[in-house]
Amino acid sequence: MEEEIKIACKVNDEHGEPVQMIAWKYKAMREAILQVVPKEGEGISFKDLRQQAKEALTDEQRTNLGSAGWYTLTVK
Repeated sequence: MEEEIKIACKVNDEHGEPVQMIAWKYKAMREAILQVVPKEGEGISFKDLRQQAKEALTDEQRTNLGSAGWYTLTVK
């Protein structure tokens, strides 16, 4: 089985090591966040970011991602 590419995030796990995230999950959530964060103005609350980023994902991405809230927090 081919190993999936992972991305090291700036967020650390409980052992102080960078969280490793499967690349497609990182890229999908990053794109969703970039779609919903305003380019100008006051920005967006984290509560709204979580919900709107989740809604910006495709049905397939939401199904295969897992916890969209956790991924939003980690990728932000």
